[in-house]
Amino acid sequence: MLGVHDTRLVVLYVGRLTEEKGIAQLIPLCNNPKFRLVLVGGGHQEDHTRALFAHTDVHFTGVLRGEELIDAYTAADVFVFPSQSESFGLAPLEAMACGLPVVAPFVGGLQDTLIPDHNCLVYDPERSDSLKETVLRLVEDAALRTTISDHAAQYAATRSNAASMQQLITLYRRLAHVH
Repeated sequence: MLGVHDTRLVVLYVGRLTEEKGIAQLIPLCNNPKFRLVLVGGGHQEDHTRALFAHTDVHFTGVLRGEELIDAYTAADVFVFPSQSESFGLAPLEAMACGLPVVAPFVGGLQDTLIPDHNCLVYDPERSDSLKETVLRLVEDAALRTTISDHAAQYAATRSNAASMQQLITLYRRLAHVH
């Protein structure tokens, strides 16, 4: 995924390269001597996104699928997901399944997947430096990274289509009972 001479940790984003995914929030993560940001994905705003990051060391892979996507997840050290508009957030769950610690805001549908300080670290999207601080916390603390990674993989192993559907049915029944 990166050059053989780049020994920095890899901070990975996977998803559409569009404004609603909060991609611009990742710019402060660029040009860091401790890690390198890698963006996997494409979309109708890909050219705009590449222009935003033109003077950074970000690495774009384009859209990856299948084994190439799995390889990208497993080659990374930290997964970052800045979107504040997710109804579910499949990419963070995929990252967890590959044993990656996730950094994301605790908002929207991500709240159904993220267990703060267990399978992820959450950041405050209202604080401009919060995302970078949270990523650095994982980058600089190998023991924390390993612990969150282990919990993430264990959590992902409990998630399946059947389990997710049962969770949704339980929620609907509870809401129907209240109303």
